[in-house]
Amino acid sequence: MTIFGLLMWDVIFSEVCDVFHSKFQTAPLDFETDDFYKSRKDLIEAQLKRIQDGMAEEMLISSWELHQGTSCKGVNWDRHPMADVRAVVAGVGGHRLALLLRHLALDYRSWSSGMPDLLLWHFLDERGGAEAKLVEVKGPKDQLSEQQRAWIFVLMDFGFDVEVCKVSLVSKRR
Repeated sequence: MTIFGLLMWDVIFSEVCDVFHSKFQTAPLDFETDDFYKSRKDLIEAQLKRIQDGMAEEMLISSWELHQGTSCKGVNWDRHPMADVRAVVAGVGGHRLALLLRHLALDYRSWSSGMPDLLLWHFLDERGGAEAKLVEVKGPKDQLSEQQRAWIFVLMDFGFDVEVCKVSLVSKRR
């Protein structure tokens, strides 16, 4: 959600639609409705094109530097340092990232929960190449919710590497 907020900041806070109630809002009034995408379709698609064309890291850095600390729905400034967010964007890649962000723009309310627990990445080389994997962690008695299942299928359709990791208790041996 943080990456969505940062890369779509200019769209979220565009003045295309005057749907802000006050300057203290963290998102426009239509943010979690069907109207959000419909009323900003051209802006959203232009932003997604830039992301797909490999501009995501540059956009991320710019948004981070311009808006750091400003409240925006879904953005958690304290959770991850910029270097980590940047690495994730590089690992996911523009094509998959654009598909994911379009999905959220179309229906943020339904899809803003249930994503996998972990996003793992590692760098492939010094030039910034990276790969990423999403992991849903389940304990011995846990089951996937319908929302989690839906996310896993959507992410796999978008080309993400996704898996479920089942953890179990290990008894202590004396």
